[in-house]
Amino acid sequence: MNWEHSWAVITSDREKAKKLMQRIENEHRTSVYQRVDSAYEMILRFSDGVSLRWLRPVEYIRGYRIGKLWCDADIDQDILNNVILPKYRGKIEDIIWFDSNQM
Repeated sequence: MNWEHSWAVITSDREKAKKLMQRIENEHRTSVYQRVDSAYEMILRFSDGVSLRWLRPVEYIRGYRIGKLWCDADIDQDILNNVILPKYRGKIEDIIWFDSNQM
């Protein structure tokens, strides 16, 4: 998958991820063609080829390439710098930060 089409919501809090992804889905409802919502993963697939995936901020995300990123403001800075940012292909100033107050 092309990294520009690989979007991610990164948080360890499943409920935060679910609320944010529901908000994104509501904004793009006509173009969402597949939704996966299980205990271990959440994915939205859009008709233009974009895939939005919930990722926990842990080591195993090292295989992913991320083109657009929503990141929990509570992320540990070491994890941000050493695990997440090496996978992110966009500009740091384009990261969309979120916290519980925005839900």
